[in-house]
Parts: sequence; structure tokens; C-alpha cells
Amino acid sequence: MTRKFMIAIPTYTGLVAVECMVSVLGLCQKLANVGIEFEIVTRNYDGNIARARNALCHHFLESSCTHMLFVDDDMKFH
Repeated sequence: MTRKFMIAIPTYTGLVAVECMVSVLGLCQKLANVGIEFEIVTRNYDGNIARARNALCHHFLESSCTHMLFVDDDMKFH
């Protein structure tokens, strides 16, 4: 089965913290190294985080992606 990840980043102001972007880039590199397809989708300038997440979920359901990961715009991870 082919896996394709959607990395979904809702943003309130349209800005993403440097720590978040470095983490996402590291994840993208790891996914590419093991042959997993991915795409990054954002929802910008939406002050209602629930609405932004719902829009991203809708995009996921309409896409060919099999997995979705929400990342907050100020989140750092390994």
C-alpha cells in the first residue's frame, strides 16, 4: 500500500516560527529518505483555529493522502 502524508499547518497570522519550519523540513527529509510521499498544506490568516483545522481536514479527505499530521505554527518537534 502506498502511503502519502499530509503535513497540515493552520496559521493565525500566516507566519510560521523558525523552530516549526526547521522541524517540518527535518521531517520532510526523513520521509523522502524512506520513500514516503508527502505534501505540506497550510491554512493562512484564519483567526478561528477550529475552522482552519476543519478546512484542512476537508482538504485531506478530498486528497490522495493516507495520513495527516497537524503541526501548530509555533511547534518544535524531533
